[in-house]
Amino acid sequence: FALPLLNGDSEIVLTTELESKGYVDLTKDMLEKFSIHIKNNDYKSFSVRGNQKYMASDCRIEGDFSQAVFYLAAGLIGDKICIHGLNINSHQGDKVSIDILRRMGAKIEYENENIISYPSKLNGTVIDASECPDIIPVLAAAASVSRGTTSIINAKRLRMKESDRLKSVRIGLNKLGANVIEKGDSLIIEGKDMLEGGEVDSFNDHRIVMCMALASIRCKNPVIIHNSGSIKKSYPEFFDDLKSLGGDIRGE
Repeated sequence: FALPLLNGDSEIVLTTELESKGYVDLTKDMLEKFSIHIKNNDYKSFSVRGNQKYMASDCRIEGDFSQAVFYLAAGLIGDKICIHGLNINSHQGDKVSIDILRRMGAKIEYENENIISYPSKLNGTVIDASECPDIIPVLAAAASVSRGTTSIINAKRLRMKESDRLKSVRIGLNKLGANVIEKGDSLIIEGKDMLEGGEVDSFNDHRIVMCMALASIRCKNPVIIHNSGSIKKSYPEFFDDLKSLGGDIRGE
């Protein structure tokens, strides 16, 4: 954002392999909308010409696939859900959630600029977490009530989030009756038809709150999420929206 305003040209050089490329693509695309041009040299470096000027522009702010994946998965393991406001041509890296869920057997369709998620029989798969770490907790919850084995690999970055999400996902889902093994920087999930329910902690992590809330759809007994206020970091209205879909939610 700053380098285009300098007098001279600049180069951003990466010293390691870039992960979460979608976020860089999204940033570059938004800069283009405001007349800033940056050259991507195969994600090894970025050339930034100086003396550029930001020009005013109108743009529509897209819905967030990082949050929408919860509803995509909820529609698959619960009942039909229609999601508004998502751009199916988005550069958001977490849009890959649709491809992953379809690979698991999901019925997800586009209709009049909406995305509709239908109840589906999901199967285990292999999920590479390197490009989409934020959606892994929700995908893990979906995998815990799918048929067969799901392997989540290349997930080292999940240890550096609001919590160690490999550990917190494993502990939380297993407390609900799932079968999740933490192996190196991977998770191995043996799916079940139903989970039991119980008490879990959010580890002060908004994504873990969403993970446990999703799992509750397929629990025989209630799920109590302690420290659920951490959801306010990214989605303060989360539980209100869940109630509007028929969720039975009590407490704070």
